[in-house]
Amino acid sequence: MSKHIIFLFLLSICFFSKAQNLVPNNGFDVYTTCVNGSSQVTLTPPWSNVTGATGSPDYMNACYINGQQGVPNNFYGYQQPITTGGYYGLITYYSGQEVREYLTVPLSSTLVAGTVYSVGFHVSLSDNFKFATDHFGAHLSVGAITGPGNFLALPYTPQIDNPTGNILSDTTNWTLISGTYTALGGETHLTIGNFHSNANTTAINAYPSNSLNWAYYYVDEVFVIPSSLQILGNDICLGDSVTMQAVGYTQLVWVDSLAPNTIL
Repeated sequence: MSKHIIFLFLLSICFFSKAQNLVPNNGFDVYTTCVNGSSQVTLTPPWSNVTGATGSPDYMNACYINGQQGVPNNFYGYQQPITTGGYYGLITYYSGQEVREYLTVPLSSTLVAGTVYSVGFHVSLSDNFKFATDHFGAHLSVGAITGPGNFLALPYTPQIDNPTGNILSDTTNWTLISGTYTALGGETHLTIGNFHSNANTTAINAYPSNSLNWAYYYVDEVFVIPSSLQILGNDICLGDSVTMQAVGYTQLVWVDSLAPNTIL
């Protein structure tokens, strides 16, 4: 149960309000060298392609001026990044054969058993492709997963997945795919992509006048965040009023040095 609480802090210091995101380089904005071609998934460490998965995502960044891998204009279409810098593009469906591409990353810390995490990422359908699909998910694993040595869908079940039949057809805006996950404990890696076969993926010919015969999505701003008391807004200082969101709790105890404990 989520609970929104508004009250006045009586604090003598400021607190920084951002929750810890366990996904390093989560917006793909830090790169080793500027991209100069397709399939350059190693430019944004620690992100990489899944070992044994033949498909390779494409990195795009504003550092590539007026080129195939530029931002916001590129070979695949047009999209502004959510923040600054770059994003990736990957295939979720290919008409006539099964082709998948995946991104994977080691988390900055291991997930703790029983802890609830908010997991998600943003996608936008690229402009120059015919198809739009439903399934696009995130899989958390103990250790890095491996592929079968081909382009087929990886044989893993994503804990977070866009619902069946919910077609991701927006080429203008970023769509958030997210959910909560209760850790079993020991999870160290996150992988995103379409984990479903063609037979189990709903694909529609959303833009039949386009020339490219597959579904291809931009991906940006990935997160795995422990679900706990989160402050929504900027830094909190003396006299500020702030909205706080408690995810997964029905009763909280607020403690500060200037006032008695308060049951929320």
